[in-house]
Amino acid sequence: MAVAAIGFAVLWIVLSVQMATGNDPVLSQSAANVSAAAKESVASDPERRTRSAAVPSPAKRSELETAAQAEEVLLEAEQIEAEELELEAVTTSQS
Repeated sequence: MAVAAIGFAVLWIVLSVQMATGNDPVLSQSAANVSAAAKESVASDPERRTRSAAVPSPAKRSELETAAQAEEVLLEAEQIEAEELELEAVTTSQS
């Protein structure tokens, strides 16, 4: 029983020292390995692949937002122009 307790304590000490020095054994995968694993996971699951394809990239999202804002400005300009024409028609008919 004492041998098991000593072994347990030694393993915890080794693990604690590794984590304290920045060598976390659980998080030892490099960013490239994690990225490759994530891509492989998405590629192997058709539902996730479809979902990730439907999400636009930040550049595309910015482009879509800019186009939506431009369309909004054009619609507002058309509405203002229509109101001005209506106002002009009302003032000329009253004269």
